[in-house]
Amino acid sequence: MTRLINSFIILFVFALTVAAAQPKMEFVGGDTYNWGKVSPKDSPLKTVMKMKNTGDEVLVITEVNATCGCTGAKLDKKELKPGETAELDITLKVSSSNKVTKTIKIYTNEPGKTKRVYYLKAHVIRPLQLSPRQYFTFNEMKIGYEKESKLKLSNNSNKAIKLSNITVEPKTALFNLHNNLTLKPGEEIELTIKVKPEVKGNYRVTVKMNTDHPDYKDFKIMGYGRVTASPIFNDK
Repeated sequence: MTRLINSFIILFVFALTVAAAQPKMEFVGGDTYNWGKVSPKDSPLKTVMKMKNTGDEVLVITEVNATCGCTGAKLDKKELKPGETAELDITLKVSSSNKVTKTIKIYTNEPGKTKRVYYLKAHVIRPLQLSPRQYFTFNEMKIGYEKESKLKLSNNSNKAIKLSNITVEPKTALFNLHNNLTLKPGEEIELTIKVKPEVKGNYRVTVKMNTDHPDYKDFKIMGYGRVTASPIFNDK
């Protein structure tokens, strides 16, 4: 009877040991990488994320899935023995000014946690920033009727930026900036353009200027709209 009890205890302990043995993944340094404030010229952003198997069975990484096409992730190995580390080379393309948050999903054979999420963050700042859009918009345009669009232009850098050689196409468009202008650090101005379309169809206006900022020697603002016929004015 004693021998039977001892055998049962041994089998029970063995079963617990087998059940406890499993792979376990941990992100080395946490589940988030933040580049902080960056410029579009810093794109693509790069970093290396490390994953470690802190369990006592082989960890198998079955899939790495980036949330958008602007994120690249390349894994150096898919199977990690206990204590081993894998590296994921990450590339993130950024352009417009905003706070960026992207995710990378990692799927493994870890019991109960087959999917892990790694976060990528950055605050992209342009020295010259348009808001609330990057272009002028004109709604419900009609031949012969004037339309107005506004944007704000801000200097996000720590140096003054000079704007010069301002031109507008078509020349019939009226833009509120005519002469050279210097934007102080942190200064914001309102840009206003008025147009009067003469033909129906797609409408486009282009504002060009030069700046003394090394990243924006040529600065261009586009404007778009759709012109419909008017009961009073006809196409020229």
